[in-house]
Amino acid sequence: MSKAALFRIADSVVHFGHDKGLRIYEMAPGVVETEMTKSMPDHDFRGEGDWTSPKQVSDLAVTLASGTLDAYTGRYVRAGADSEESLLADNAAELADSARRLVLGCVPRSSQSS
Repeated sequence: MSKAALFRIADSVVHFGHDKGLRIYEMAPGVVETEMTKSMPDHDFRGEGDWTSPKQVSDLAVTLASGTLDAYTGRYVRAGADSEESLLADNAAELADSARRLVLGCVPRSSQSS
């Protein structure tokens, strides 16, 4: 529920703050190797190179803050899986409106069946 709430806040900032220069990104840090994550059985399969490094997280955050990826405002990105290079190659301008977004809410009437 809390993640969905954060997505909704981000969506509101995009709709009501973009024209005022506000930018927001939904950035997931990936799975960083910590004592807690290493103790979780879900991560027993992970070996060297299967974890997101803290540097990957900070590099992506700095890139987002730099303005290079402003086209991704309101979209979901994940450290470790996404990088400045991979996101630029994906070209956010060509993504569908719903791509990399959690869309919550009602189905428009035109999409509902009778």
